[in-house]
Amino acid sequence: MRYSESEKIKYINDLYGYESGPLRAIRESAPKDKAHIQVSPFEGAILKFFTQFIQAKLILEIGTFVGYSAAYMVEGLAKGGKILSVEKNIQFFNIAQENAIKHNLREKIELFNTDALTFLRTRKGSEQADIIFIDGNKSEYYEYLSESVDILRAGGLVIADNTLLFDSVYKERPQDKQGSLMWESMQKFNRKVADSQLFQTIMLPTDSGLTVAIKK
Repeated sequence: MRYSESEKIKYINDLYGYESGPLRAIRESAPKDKAHIQVSPFEGAILKFFTQFIQAKLILEIGTFVGYSAAYMVEGLAKGGKILSVEKNIQFFNIAQENAIKHNLREKIELFNTDALTFLRTRKGSEQADIIFIDGNKSEYYEYLSESVDILRAGGLVIADNTLLFDSVYKERPQDKQGSLMWESMQKFNRKVADSQLFQTIMLPTDSGLTVAIKK
């Protein structure tokens, strides 16, 4: 789980970062060497807040991991609402499936073990989403955004995690290939949502950067 050393962030987490027993169990089900990539309880509370605020009934999630962020959003869903969540990594997908069964979330969360871009493209012509939450492959954020425009309703939200790219996006381009690809994609994503006529956008200065864009 991500935690900043900042006293400010710790204070905010203490006030607003609630975590129920089931949520804690889901968080702790993550592989130990990957647990830090999950949202913090405070960021989970933000996701729940926006879900409840716009009375979301259909959420598309790119990057399930073990289902921790989805479990927060479930708590804010409108009656009859559902989350369609995509996870390409089979290990994480299987853990998320087990968590959904164990914590009685299968009626609210439908999981897909597939490529996120392929999934988004198959949604064209289907019911438009109220929220698209992006927390997948950092080198594909720009492509996720491009594929999301037509499948998100007017007034719906694109919410994207890690948009500060671990405090690297505002620094010089990394020299390694993977880091360079992620940096370029996040730069393009951030500029697109900031300058686009399609969205009204703000970046919340969470520990990793959480962008919220309203489709006009």
